[in-house]
Parts: sequence; C-alpha cells; structure tokens
Amino acid sequence: MEDPIEALTSSFADAIGVPEFSLWLSFCWFGALSLAFSFHRGESAFASYSAAIGWSLLGLFFYMQSAHFVEIRDPLLVIMTAGALPAGIVLGIWEIRNWEMKDESMIWLRGAVAWSVIPYYIVYSIPILNMEFVEMTARSTEWLLEFAGL
Repeated sequence: MEDPIEALTSSFADAIGVPEFSLWLSFCWFGALSLAFSFHRGESAFASYSAAIGWSLLGLFFYMQSAHFVEIRDPLLVIMTAGALPAGIVLGIWEIRNWEMKDESMIWLRGAVAWSVIPYYIVYSIPILNMEFVEMTARSTEWLLEFAGL
C-alpha cells in the first residue's frame, strides 16, 4: 500500500513537471525561508502564519524521507521522520493560536531551525561544497583520533 501523502506529492510533482526529489527540496527551502522570515519579523502579525507554513513544510520534507529509512530498516529514524509531519503541523497550529503571546522561545526556535537548515541546504545542494565538507569532516576526525592516540 502506497503512502497517500507520498502519492499526493508525487502526482503534484508530475503535474508541475519537476522531479519528485526536487519538489521535496523545495519544501525544505520554502519552509526554512518562511521560518527565517518569521524569525526576523517576530513582532509582526503575519510572522506566526509564516512560521506555521514553515513548520508544516519542514515537517513534510522530513516525513518524505521516512520511506528510505523503512527500506534500510532503521526503526528510530522511521519514527523520527514519520513524526516530523504531525509535529510540524502541531507547531504550526500552536503558532497561529498563540500569535498574540509572541513567545520569545518560539521566535528563537524559528531562528535556530531556519539558520541551521539554510546553510546545510546550500552545502547539500552544491556538490563541490558537499564533497569538501565531507573531506573536512574526515580530516578533522582523523586529526582528533591521532591526537587521542587512536
């Protein structure tokens, strides 16, 4: 049985003529930008609506990754990615219902998520940066292991 959300996004990707994975990446990109906008415009009434859209789109992006973790039989990541969509929707509802509170911790959470996703997305999307960061991580790991005597 096919996941109905995945079937819906797949048919939407076909309808607009883009690869399915590109559509998923656009969910991530627009979600992160919506959160960044809502972080920097935290006092505006529209910020909570922008945050709700951002949380939902990021939740959808991570949810779409769960099929991969089912294939490789990683139950922890299946639970985490499958729970991302409901969590994103709940956060979005919370943002809209409590927009007049202007909870500072939620505003900072928007910024923390947005400004951690945006650089990651850029590195992930540009192959040369992706390879360089993997190589840099490998070199620093090797250096730390040598420093520790391992």
